[in-house]
Amino acid sequence: LLEKEITNTIEVIADMDELRKLVSEYGKIGSNLNQIARYFNTGGEWSEEIKDEIRQCISELFSLRKEVLRMAGELHGHNQTH
Repeated sequence: LLEKEITNTIEVIADMDELRKLVSEYGKIGSNLNQIARYFNTGGEWSEEIKDEIRQCISELFSLRKEVLRMAGELHGHNQTH
């Protein structure tokens, strides 16, 4: 009878400061979106200012998504430049 022992080691290396920064930024965007929703739920009207605020939130979310994907690529050993 042949027995084999297979051991898998997974090492997770993450920059905690960078992760804290991303989580903080997501929280700020979530807060901004909640304020926008509250504005509309209390009868607020569309305006260029509100449209700009929504566009800014969306832009920030896409930027953060790109940063998270970059970090995930580094974690898995891939260089992602896009």
